[in-house]
Amino acid sequence: MTWIEANLRERCRFAVFEPNHEVTWFQLRGLCSAWLRQVWLDGGLAGANETSAYSVQVGLNETLTQADINAGRLMIRVAVAVLHAAERIEIKLVLKLGDTTAAGTETVGGPLA
Repeated sequence: MTWIEANLRERCRFAVFEPNHEVTWFQLRGLCSAWLRQVWLDGGLAGANETSAYSVQVGLNETLTQADINAGRLMIRVAVAVLHAAERIEIKLVLKLGDTTAAGTETVGGPLA
């Protein structure tokens, strides 16, 4: 999982200098989805289609509350279907806007959706 987390974090790095609004969320969703799609096409994720292989969520009332936005937190939730387990793994990237060092990752296992 570390490889996926590291690659997603690198792609999302630009966002710490961006405003926490719909345009940034759209860009993040697109960047993460495009990279995960390529991983899936290369055989790196399970799933018969993109929807079952991965999902990306970011935005107000999806991964953020207004309090998160006011505090400068931006959270992205990514779920991936890994090849060698009967579960879907969820990765939550937390970025502190304006601070390139304050970020965390949480990995949660769950049933394959």
